[in-house]
Amino acid sequence: MAEVVFFVSDLLREDFTPGLVSAGLGIALLAFLAHLGTGVFRRCLALRWLRRMLEQTADEAEFSEQIDEITRALQDGGRRRPRRRILDAWREYRETFVPHEEGGRTIQRNTVRPGVFFNLDDLDFGPGYWRILPGLFVTVGLFLTFLGLISALHAMNSDEGISEEAMTNLLSVASAKFIMSLSGLLCSILFTIALRFGMGRVEASIHGLNVTFERCLSFISLEDLAVEQLSVSREHREHFRTIGTELVAQLDRPLREELPRAIGASVREAVEPIAERIGEVGGEGMTAMVRDLSSRFTQDVDGALGQASERLAEAADRIGGLVDRMDQSSGTMGREMEGAVGQLGAAIEELRTTMTAGADDATRAFGAGVDSLLAAMNETLEGIRQNTSDGATALREAALEMRAAAEGIRNELETAARDAAAAADRQLQNSSAEISEAISGAGAAIFKTTEEAAARARQELLDPLDALADALDALVETLAGGTEQLGRLATNVRNGADATAEELARVGAYAHRSNTPCARERRQAPVFHRSVGGQHAASGRERPGEHRQRGPGTRCRGRDDTRQPRIDQRHEAGGAGLRDLQQRVRQRAGRPAQPCSRLTKCLGSCTRDHARDH
Repeated sequence: MAEVVFFVSDLLREDFTPGLVSAGLGIALLAFLAHLGTGVFRRCLALRWLRRMLEQTADEAEFSEQIDEITRALQDGGRRRPRRRILDAWREYRETFVPHEEGGRTIQRNTVRPGVFFNLDDLDFGPGYWRILPGLFVTVGLFLTFLGLISALHAMNSDEGISEEAMTNLLSVASAKFIMSLSGLLCSILFTIALRFGMGRVEASIHGLNVTFERCLSFISLEDLAVEQLSVSREHREHFRTIGTELVAQLDRPLREELPRAIGASVREAVEPIAERIGEVGGEGMTAMVRDLSSRFTQDVDGALGQASERLAEAADRIGGLVDRMDQSSGTMGREMEGAVGQLGAAIEELRTTMTAGADDATRAFGAGVDSLLAAMNETLEGIRQNTSDGATALREAALEMRAAAEGIRNELETAARDAAAAADRQLQNSSAEISEAISGAGAAIFKTTEEAAARARQELLDPLDALADALDALVETLAGGTEQLGRLATNVRNGADATAEELARVGAYAHRSNTPCARERRQAPVFHRSVGGQHAASGRERPGEHRQRGPGTRCRGRDDTRQPRIDQRHEAGGAGLRDLQQRVRQRAGRPAQPCSRLTKCLGSCTRDHARDH
């Protein structure tokens, strides 16, 4: 291998070798430039040929009409390599065309940009192997330069020593050998410039062709397709709506006119044998069915009425017990009121017996008796009101229960009637029309009869219960009013007792002054004072001068005669209040109002004793 290298390097040892190498590199550069220029020219010519055919069309519509002619022209002239490449790209690009209707004319629209198919790489119009030629020129120059240096060094090594002459020869040979490297580098630079210029011309031609395509075709994007799909969908919707309307209109007429007649005829044909059979069987089945319905309805009504009667009996028992309790309360109230009145009479009797012993003791005893009487009356009235309220509440609850029972009766009757009618309808569902109408009429009559019975039961049971509840409410209000009146009466009795106590105190004061001449004169003539005391009092008021002329005894009689009528009036007021109290108590207890003879006799005797003593 070294011998081969030395042999080749020896060929480059001559002085004319660098010149020959540089000339060879120059000739190669010219040859490659000619080849490059020819290829670029042919490619640009093919691109301009297609561009001229496209420019002959005025607009998109004309291009769409002549697209087949352009294809045939490309096929006819596409025998050479550049045109054959363009024909292949045209065929691929035409597959992306989409026909579009505009104004009654078909226009081709592209869905892909023309630059995707018409470019340097897809058309194979790129630099190709030309891109390696600049580097090849540099490589050849360096290779030959190093071979020359190797041959010079090999010749210098063969001498016995390194002299100045040898060094000078080495440097001259080396400088000559570097000329080959510079020649290769220069060829590389020149070819690179030519290559870039040629590729620029080709790219300019391709760009012009793409611009012409964009003018002849209208690009359809995804957005345009979406808009067109939307418009088509709307048109389809309108068409479907029209079709649906027309279809319904066309189908409606047979369904409305022809189909009912056909169905009616078919049903009549199918039902006539059944109707005949039902007519034969209906006579026997009707009697049994009506009998079953009647027995079932009668059983339901009997059960409902039995339950209603049981509930009414329970309510009547409760009301009877409440009435007994109210009678007992009324009797107890009467007995307690009689006891209270008896206590009042006993207190007054005790007052009358003890009045002669001392006015102070009588006053305290009378006040204590009145207080105990009022306390007993208040307790009695409170018990009466509580019992009456409890009785009214129980009666109201019983009335509500009786109302609920009556409502249950009515609901059960209605339910029984509905069940009977429903059962009749279910049993007669497969019967003929005439039998159905007859049974429906019977069910309606049964239901109507049941409604009337329920209404009559409501009128006979619920209305009296409502009246009873209203009467109980009125009774409670009346008892409340009577309680208030009894309270006011107790207040009046207390006031009368206070007035009586005051008068008794005054009577005691008069008793202490009984040793005066006026008292002795009054004891000597008691009858005269009782008969003419009022006249003396009147004459004393009418003739004051005469009173002064009669002296001390006359003045004492005048004072006694003026106070005696007031005492009698207060005693009469107390007796009237007690009689009114006894009458009201007897009326509340449901007994006839009779005067309290015992109390009246006590008050009369007390009044007469006081008049006699005074």
